Amino acid sequence: MKRIFKKFVGAWCSPRPGRGDLAPTQIIVLALIFSFVFLVSCGLRDAKKPGYEIGWLWTDMMYPVSYEPYSENSVFPNKVTMQAPVEGTVHREAYLLGSAVNPLPKTKRVLEQGAHLYQNFCVMCHGETGKGDGKVAAKFLPPPDYQSERVMALSSADIFAVITAGKGAMPPHAGQVDPLERWKIVHYIQSELQGKE
Repeated sequence: MKRIFKKFVGAWCSPRPGRGDLAPTQIIVLALIFSFVFLVSCGLRDAKKPGYEIGWLWTDMMYPVSYEPYSENSVFPNKVTMQAPVEGTVHREAYLLGSAVNPLPKTKRVLEQGAHLYQNFCVMCHGETGKGDGKVAAKFLPPPDYQSERVMALSSADIFAVITAGKGAMPPHAGQVDPLERWKIVHYIQSELQGKE
C-alpha cells in the first residue's frame, strides 16, 4: 500500500516517524477517495435521476441489446430475428380447443385414477353414471347426459377442452385439475361412462 502512495502521490505523502504508518495527507487522500466513491454510488433523491452506475465497464450486461422481431439478426443462419416454431409444435390454443390426442395410455391404473378424480371434481354435477343427475345439478341447469348423441360425438380432445375452459353453466377446471389429470378423467368418461373402446 505504501508503495502505491509513494508512486502516485509522491514524497509529500511519506509517513512521519512516530505517528503510525500513514501520514495525515495519506489519510486525507484516502478519505477523499472513499467519500467520492460513496457519494457517486448513493445517487440522488430524485427517482428519475438515480445517479451514476459503477458498472460503466460492463454496460452491455446492464443494458442488453434487444432485437426487434422483424429486424435482421446475424446470430441465425437465415438472418431473421423471429424464428419459425420447431416442426411438430402444437399451438397452445389448438391444444386446449380440441386438436390434441390423449397422451396417456388407457391402462387400469389410469382408469382408476380417472375414476377417483371424477368422484372428486365431476360427480356432484354429472352424477355417478354421467346422466347429469348430480346433487348440485338438481338445483341448477343440469349438464348433458354422457350417453346423448351430441356428447357421444365429442372427441377426447373436445372433452378435455370443456374440462379446461368450461362450457355453458360449467366453470373451467384448469386451475383445479392439471392437464394429465384431465386426460385421466377423459379416459374414464369415455371408457366407463360412454362405453367407448
